[in-house]
Amino acid sequence: MALVAVVVALGLVLVVPALVAGLVLAATSHRDVPAVRGAHRHDSLITLTTVLAALVTAVGVLSLPVTWTAASLPAPAAPGVLLAAGPFAVAVVACLVRLAGELTWPRPTGQVRTAPLHRRTVRDLAGWRLTLLLITALVLVAVLVATSLTATDGTAVTVPERPVPGGGTVSGGAGPYPGLPYALPMLVGLVASLVCAAATLRVVVRRAPLDGLGHMEDDLLRRTSAARLLAVLQVCAGAATAIVLAAAGSAARRAGTAHVAVDGLWQELRDPFAVGVGTAALVLGLVVAVASVVAALSSAGAARRRDPGPTRQADPTGPARAPGAVAP
Repeated sequence: MALVAVVVALGLVLVVPALVAGLVLAATSHRDVPAVRGAHRHDSLITLTTVLAALVTAVGVLSLPVTWTAASLPAPAAPGVLLAAGPFAVAVVACLVRLAGELTWPRPTGQVRTAPLHRRTVRDLAGWRLTLLLITALVLVAVLVATSLTATDGTAVTVPERPVPGGGTVSGGAGPYPGLPYALPMLVGLVASLVCAAATLRVVVRRAPLDGLGHMEDDLLRRTSAARLLAVLQVCAGAATAIVLAAAGSAARRAGTAHVAVDGLWQELRDPFAVGVGTAALVLGLVVAVASVVAALSSAGAARRRDPGPTRQADPTGPARAPGAVAP
């Protein structure tokens, strides 16, 4: 098993950056002006470095021991607590690497630099990708609150006793279940990753524009940078949400299923509510995982080719500076 894990990890570290590089090269047009080609090369280098750092962090998280005890936690410690917060460690590292790359973005050259005054916001550049990320985060928060309230001893879920044909009752319980010991570090990690994402996107919004480009072309470059960062964050948030839903759904189904002997024959008794909720959680987890992967692939490869859409006109009368623009 250890050998298989090493092979898979090496495959991810080598293959995934290669796929990202292919998407980046396919998205870069040779007809672009030299300044644009240089900007895309710089952004591609940042993207590849970000993906590689995220993968290395993911491999490091997966190598952590499952059993971990900490008496300082306000809730009982549980196996795999560090692994539960792992996706957000990956997200934070990706944001920090992207932030460092943005701070090295080429500065305008020349003694006199002009750029159209054009006000832009994070929402303008991130668009639907940011909305999807926030929806995924809200789903995760709602699921963690629900599982924390329904968990028994923080790590399991139980089903109330129900009658057995022929007399008697039966109840069930199963785990691991994402109760409070798992919810606390995951919520802290989610908040930390969203704060880092907001700070990084703000730097993308405010970076200096390239010489000789209009605001539409400049916005397209910024949209590409924002989309590639959000692709990594969406995978992290989607993976965390899908894992929580899968763990909760599997535990609920197992807790709601019992095998009892009735008249000398073993029968399977199911609690309809527990099994139904567990099945719904499993389906929702699959939907979140697929949607996150599709959105990430779309963000990584299509942002460069998309039309930037309508943008607000620059203010021709006011000399005031606007975020993300450089005044003469």
